[in-house]
Amino acid sequence: MIPFARARFRSRQNADPDADEHGDDVEISLDLLLPRDAVSVPATRRILDAALQTLGATSRSAGTSR
Repeated sequence: MIPFARARFRSRQNADPDADEHGDDVEISLDLLLPRDAVSVPATRRILDAALQTLGATSRSAGTSR
């Protein structure tokens, strides 16, 4: 199996009148097709952790308990 990644982005208007000044929400979908082996799970966790950290998400907003 050849590892594969695909990203999709979708923007939608924020209907909340009390929303911050940043405006619209963006939905990001990332698909990973990885081999089923012991390396894939920790690699996926590192990819997601790095993405969330880059976006400034806290562990609480990311839904993790770490």
